[in-house]
Amino acid sequence: VSSMSFHWVNDLPRLLSEIKRVLKPNGCLLFALPGGNTLPELRSSLVLAELERIGGVSTHVGPYIDLSNVGSLLSGTGFKLPTID
Repeated sequence: VSSMSFHWVNDLPRLLSEIKRVLKPNGCLLFALPGGNTLPELRSSLVLAELERIGGVSTHVGPYIDLSNVGSLLSGTGFKLPTID
């Protein structure tokens, strides 16, 4: 799994459980993902442009997980010593 593709997954707990299952005992998982308030300028510029051109708004940038929840997700799926940086 590509590290920067985690934000496209709709069921992160299931993905993390599967990764935990295939890792060697005490294996290490390193990954990066956009989170929280990523790309606020892009979001707002797309909204403003779309309002101006067609008078409505649709979603162009998906929601991102709040980074404060990543540690809980990792712990909940059995990872030991999760470190978020």
